[in-house]
Amino acid sequence: MMDQAIDILNRLSLGILLSDVDGKALPVNRAGESLLAACGGGLPASPGETSQEYRVERNGRTIEITASPFENKVLFTLKDVTDLIRAKELEKRREKYAVMGELTAGIAHEIRNPLGSIELFASLLKRELKKEKNLRRVDHILSSVKTLDGKLSRLILFSQGCERPPDEVNIHDILKEILHYSEQVIDQDMIYLSVKTADMAPFIEARPDMIRQIFSGLILIALQSLPLSSRLEVETVHVPEPPSIEVHFRAEGRDFLERVSGTDASAGMGLAIIHHIMNMHGGAVRIEQSGAGRTAVILSFPLAVDQERPLFEGKP
Repeated sequence: MMDQAIDILNRLSLGILLSDVDGKALPVNRAGESLLAACGGGLPASPGETSQEYRVERNGRTIEITASPFENKVLFTLKDVTDLIRAKELEKRREKYAVMGELTAGIAHEIRNPLGSIELFASLLKRELKKEKNLRRVDHILSSVKTLDGKLSRLILFSQGCERPPDEVNIHDILKEILHYSEQVIDQDMIYLSVKTADMAPFIEARPDMIRQIFSGLILIALQSLPLSSRLEVETVHVPEPPSIEVHFRAEGRDFLERVSGTDASAGMGLAIIHHIMNMHGGAVRIEQSGAGRTAVILSFPLAVDQERPLFEGKP
């Protein structure tokens, strides 16, 4: 019976010590012997009539000690809390990075909106300029905007690495926001924008700022590459199996295909970022080309589990 009790005590990770008549703490189990050595062989003095808790930090380890009166002796329990403290510190850092990431993403998004306007208006202005000197100036503006936009993209990707949980959002609401902004800057005499949405409320688990980044980026590429009097079509399609929502961006012309496929060197990073963001959301991106010379960029997002939503909710 005694041997079984000793065996049980030795299996404990909690160190147990008991003071002798001289007040010296003696290990009761193997963990107690090991943790006592980790404390340098010494323990705090007798706590008196009430229990006391201590912490000893030595050689990168933190030992938590509880000393309790026990029949004219002192019972010591020792616990190595090094990993627990590190885990709490890591969690605090994660919370801090999550807040930083959210602020970073918000700032980047606020900068990207006016930056997109600068790039779009500069692209439209370039079509009307004739003098080589003025064209070079516009090219310099566009180059600077692309450089800044690339830095913002990397900043947003960094912010999403901070483990901020996604939100359940209606993708039509995000699309409506982006299309409303785009209509403010599109010259309807030059580009015709057509929108058609599925008769449902497609909720997805997503980080809205990243979805906005994809939508606005594709619309901007289309507007920059389309010839005059062209048509840009945006459509959402509900796919029952597997439950998903597809967002189609269709435009005509070889320039649009080259930009979104990465054949145009200035757009290659854009497609890489789109793939990265779609992978983060469990989705996919594909490019389809019709015989009429039209190119479609199709983004597929898995629907959220709970899809008991009323029809026509949040339709742009």
